[in-house]
Amino acid sequence: MTRDDAATGRRSGELRSTDRGAAVGSEPSGHDRRSGEVRSLATPTVSGGPPLVLLAIATTALFLASVPLGFLLAGDVPPSPFASSGRVVEYYSEAGAAVNMMALLQFGSAMPFIAFAATTWTRMRSLGVQAAGPGIAFGGAIVSGSCLVVSALTRWTLADPPAEPGVVNALHDLSFIFGGPGTVVPFALLLAGIAIPAGFGRLLSRLVVVTGLVLAGIAVLSSLTLVVEGASYVLLPVARFGGLAWLIVVGAQLPKPRPELAWE
Repeated sequence: MTRDDAATGRRSGELRSTDRGAAVGSEPSGHDRRSGEVRSLATPTVSGGPPLVLLAIATTALFLASVPLGFLLAGDVPPSPFASSGRVVEYYSEAGAAVNMMALLQFGSAMPFIAFAATTWTRMRSLGVQAAGPGIAFGGAIVSGSCLVVSALTRWTLADPPAEPGVVNALHDLSFIFGGPGTVVPFALLLAGIAIPAGFGRLLSRLVVVTGLVLAGIAVLSSLTLVVEGASYVLLPVARFGGLAWLIVVGAQLPKPRPELAWE
C-alpha cells in the first residue's frame, strides 16, 4: 500500500466518524425529551365550566316554583314577619306539607346559585378581568346562598311546629330575616361585582350593566325591611326576582373564555 492510499483511507475513516457523531448529536437528549414532555403536559385546556344560563335558569325555576306550590298546598301565603302571633301559629299548624315543599325547593335553589357565581368568577378571570369585582361577586353569592340555606332549613323545622307559640314566632322571624334581607342584601355584591367589571371590559351590553347596578342598589335598600314594614312588599321582591332574571341574561350574554387570555 502506498502512502497516498493510506492517507485516503484515514480521511475516509474520519468522515465516517464525523457522520456518526452528527447522527448521534441530532438525537434529542434525555433532558430535551423530558422538557418536551413537561411542555406537552403543561399545555392548558380552556374550559368555560357549566353553562351559566342553565345554572341561572335552574336557581330561578326552583325558587319561583316554591311560591305557587306553597300556595296551592296550603291555600294561603306565608304570613308577614309583622303579622300577629296568632296568625303565624295558625298558618304553620295547618300548612305542614306546603312548608316542607317550600323549604325543599328554596334549599335546592341555593346550590346552582353558588355554582353560577363560582363559574362566573372563573370565566371573567379567563376573559382577562383582573379587578376585584369577580371575587366580590363570589363572596356575596356565598353569603347570600348560605343565608338562603339557613332560611330554608329553619322553615323546614316549622313544618312540624313546636307547641310554644313564642318559639314558632321566633323561628318564623329567623326564616324571614335570613331568607329576606339576609339573602337579598348580599345579592347586591354579586350583581355589582359582575356588572362593574363587565361594563369596563365591554363583556355585557350597556343596558344589562346599568340594569344590574340599579338592581344592586335596590337590593341594598331592601335592608330597610328591618325597620320599615312596607319595604318587604316592594324592595325585596323587585331585587330578588329582578336579580334572578338578570342572572339569566348575564348567563346568555357573557362571552366564553378566549384561550389566548385564559392562561396569560
